Amino acid sequence: MGKFIWLCQIRSLLFVLFFLSVVDCCLSLSSSSLNPTPSCLPEDTSALLQFKNTMSIDDSAFYSYCYPKTNSWNESTNCCSWEGVTCEKATGQVISLDLSCSKVVGSLAPNTTLFRLRGLKRLDLSLNNFSASPISSGFNQLASLTHLNLSGSYLSGSVPSDISLLSKLISLDLSRNEILELDSHSFDMLTRNLSKIENLLLGWVYMSDVVPTSFMNLTSLKCLSLEFCGLQGDFPSEIFQLGNLEYVELSWNSLTGFLPKSNWSSRLKFFDLSSNYFKGSIPSSLGNLTKITYLGFSSNKLEGQIPDIFGNINKLTTLDFSGCNFS
Repeated sequence: MGKFIWLCQIRSLLFVLFFLSVVDCCLSLSSSSLNPTPSCLPEDTSALLQFKNTMSIDDSAFYSYCYPKTNSWNESTNCCSWEGVTCEKATGQVISLDLSCSKVVGSLAPNTTLFRLRGLKRLDLSLNNFSASPISSGFNQLASLTHLNLSGSYLSGSVPSDISLLSKLISLDLSRNEILELDSHSFDMLTRNLSKIENLLLGWVYMSDVVPTSFMNLTSLKCLSLEFCGLQGDFPSEIFQLGNLEYVELSWNSLTGFLPKSNWSSRLKFFDLSSNYFKGSIPSSLGNLTKITYLGFSSNKLEGQIPDIFGNINKLTTLDFSGCNFS
């Protein structure tokens, strides 16, 4: 009888072990099926390889830390595994392309094959050399773009109004293209159509024709960077009160205006108005900005007394009032 019970226990134990192994196998299969390596679409592979072949690599003309990401691109491998390329898992469509700092040299013509990547949501071509070519109208074919970074890529001419057709843009960075211009018409269209824009970086883009009140349409802003843009005229202080605003860089322009007395964005972390013509006094409400790390007011026409409020801002690392008219 005891032997029979012992055999039953052994059989039960073996059954449990078998059951657990089956469950583990099923879970492994389920996990692999839920996270398969996507296969790149043939048309996306072709578009990327053609782009690579129309561009050249210049090892001497860039920062030492840059390197050519396109060297890993090979037609015999899945493009979803290429450096800088991200694919949508379900379809294999290319949705993100990061070629920043890749030593790419060439021209962004309207027929550039990158514009065939209709599923792109993120495109970063920053810190390359596009040979003073203009920003192509072909970008408007990338209607799904949410993030576009063309900073420091040696682009020239006028920013086309077609950029405003990218209505899903959340982040637009055209900064550090010193021979690029943005006129008032194109900027008005941009602010009217890009209602979702959160990050707008246009530093060093010449835009002296732009009327500062145009910025009032950008109510979703988190980051506004406009240093060295040739801006002039009254800048609306209401911008500084936008609820999501975290970063403001307006230095080295010819802007005038006053600082708001209250209702500053409580999320502000960086605020620089250096080298402008802002007037009036420093409001005590700045003391409520508990997240601020940088405050730059140097070389403005601010006057009066500096309120004793900044000692309580624990995160503040830089405070610059030099070159103003404080008593």
